[in-house]
Amino acid sequence: EGLQQNILANPPVQNLIDVVWAPNGEKAILKSIDDAGSAHTHLFTVSDKSVKELNPFMRSVAFSPGSDRIVYNYLNTQNGDNTIAIANPDGSKFKTLHQPIFADFAVFWPKEETVLVQTNPSYVSETHLFALDTRVGALTKVLPKNFPGLASVWSGDGNRGLFTRVSNDGEILP
Repeated sequence: EGLQQNILANPPVQNLIDVVWAPNGEKAILKSIDDAGSAHTHLFTVSDKSVKELNPFMRSVAFSPGSDRIVYNYLNTQNGDNTIAIANPDGSKFKTLHQPIFADFAVFWPKEETVLVQTNPSYVSETHLFALDTRVGALTKVLPKNFPGLASVWSGDGNRGLFTRVSNDGEILP
């Protein structure tokens, strides 16, 4: 009672596991899993409620500050290709920025010229945080050392970050 549902996407996307909104709120990247356990990545456009399936090998995805491009990790598990690329939100006009030697990481795009790349937090191994220059593809460390279980959240302008980390025993540290 009192519950009203509106279908936003046409066709609807079932079993959503993640949503990444463009800063302007006009598009979103939708991640879902089908009944067989396969992951899918979609571009949702608010204005016409359309949903377009994107490359199945796209992993972590983030929108540019201007909402006009995306950065993503392309990890082809069949042939081993592993790149960080930028493209239009529909995946067209892609350009490889970097070929990392590590996998399983998140990307954030807080500033037009800088993409942040963070390996997944784990208390059993150190987490790395890098800045990737979108103009030349150069990767540099953000912090002077790595920390176990490092997790970060960045302000919209990319000027401030909040960090947490854990001990080798998995205890959250101040």
